[in-house]
Amino acid sequence: MKKPIGPVPFLLLLLVSLLFGADKTSRPAPLLRLWFSPDGKYVLAQDTEEIIVLTVDPFAVRFRIPARDATLAQFTPDSSSLVFVRSATLASPDKIAVAHGTPHVERWSVSEGKLGTSMALTDSVCGTLVLAPDGRTYACDDYQGTLRVIDIASSETILEKKKFVQPVYSWVGNRRIDFPNDLGQALLCFSPDGRILVAVGVGGPSNERSFIWDVPERHSVKVRGLLNRVRSGANFAFLDSSRILIAWGWTWVKGDAVRARIVTFPDGKPIAIVTIPLSRALRGAADPAFLILGAPLVTQHVPSYYGTIPVEVPTDKTVAVELATGQMMVSNAGALDVFGDRYVTEARPGEIGIYERHSGIQYTVALH
Repeated sequence: MKKPIGPVPFLLLLLVSLLFGADKTSRPAPLLRLWFSPDGKYVLAQDTEEIIVLTVDPFAVRFRIPARDATLAQFTPDSSSLVFVRSATLASPDKIAVAHGTPHVERWSVSEGKLGTSMALTDSVCGTLVLAPDGRTYACDDYQGTLRVIDIASSETILEKKKFVQPVYSWVGNRRIDFPNDLGQALLCFSPDGRILVAVGVGGPSNERSFIWDVPERHSVKVRGLLNRVRSGANFAFLDSSRILIAWGWTWVKGDAVRARIVTFPDGKPIAIVTIPLSRALRGAADPAFLILGAPLVTQHVPSYYGTIPVEVPTDKTVAVELATGQMMVSNAGALDVFGDRYVTEARPGEIGIYERHSGIQYTVALH
């Protein structure tokens, strides 16, 4: 007959199982970003802990970068480098990430897998911070609502607009009613070549809270045609540096599909009308023939005092739409990108799959 385990050995066994068994049962952190390089030869995968660069042929991990204090990384337009900001103090509606160290931009060589340059930032506290894809400039909206565009090499402020984001209020008779809004939150978006910045704020006169800026020429861009809708707060995404998709005043087609327009930049001339799923999160794919939609909306009818009413509810899926044909690729994960006939997404938590559009999954790589 076996002797029962005494209290001390039992506690030791329990401690060992907690220490060494936790990693086997814990789920990997969800991916924040999956992105092909512009030349389609590499894939960037990023979660809250690491930035991982993979080669496409063969599909394998090339190198890793610790990323606990990094912003979202991106490939430079020539695919030679990876750039991101490290140690910047950033804020979101639910938390503030305080920097530990000097904020700086890191540029990593993709071919060598090594850090190339590290350059300090002058504005260290931004409510919204966006780095240009070429890694040469960045835009910062601070907590006083001041927007700055800064040249990183020289630390020169090449654009400053005070009160870009202003308090939101309305008048009821002679009484002013203020609404809560974060002066540090603005929509800042660079074109894929890093040349153009589209900035949209809130509060104040509409002609002062939005504009389009030519970064190297250092002047505002006179927009025409449908591009004025971008300045008015329309949902949009750069497809490439000369085309923008604009979703303005959603026009329903059927179910939860809507019509959007593709226009030239900076002429604002319409090129095409496309049908896409309803979504508030749009971005261009690595392949400009596609559009990525995060958390598409579906209409649900919920009971109310006046009967059932339609409510737009976000899903947990990500969708890639081929603009020319309307064909869609749907992923149950939050990260997805497309290049030609290939797309990448999470095959399962902690594992990336590369797929052929017409023949399914080809290879998978475990990230950790």
